[in-house]
Amino acid sequence: MQKPYQNFTFCTPEKLLQKLRYIAQYECRSTGSAIRILIRNRVVQFEKEHGEIL
Repeated sequence: MQKPYQNFTFCTPEKLLQKLRYIAQYECRSTGSAIRILIRNRVVQFEKEHGEIL
C-alpha cells in the first residue's frame, strides 16, 4: 500500500523557518501543511507556464 505522503528533509535558515511557522500559525495550519501548499501552488504555476508535468 502506497503512503499518501513521502518524507522529505531539507535545510533552511532558522529565521526563514520562524517566518514560515508564523505564517502557518496565522493561517491555522501546521508548518508541514503550509509547505505542501507552497509547493503545490508553485507546481500549478509552473504547469500553467510550461505545460503539464507528466
